[in-house]
Amino acid sequence: MLLKFKSAEAYSFLEDDAGFHWLSIVEDIKKTLRHHHRLGQPLMIYLGSEEHDKPTHYGQFRKTRMVSVNGRTVGIFPEHWKRIEKA
Repeated sequence: MLLKFKSAEAYSFLEDDAGFHWLSIVEDIKKTLRHHHRLGQPLMIYLGSEEHDKPTHYGQFRKTRMVSVNGRTVGIFPEHWKRIEKA
């Protein structure tokens, strides 16, 4: 399934200490926009959900939804799903 942000968002990629990658969406662009953030509406491919043996570093999640963004496989924080829609 193809997905996109509902409107243009500032986003970046995070990597935790276990090597798991996350898509982070900036909450307030005026306060926290940095050089490593990207602004736009990239197309994402939904890859399903992934279960983890132990809680993740960011948020202590056991199950995360996975997408592919620009060829990079990342997890999305549950609170950011409200900003995503079908393309």
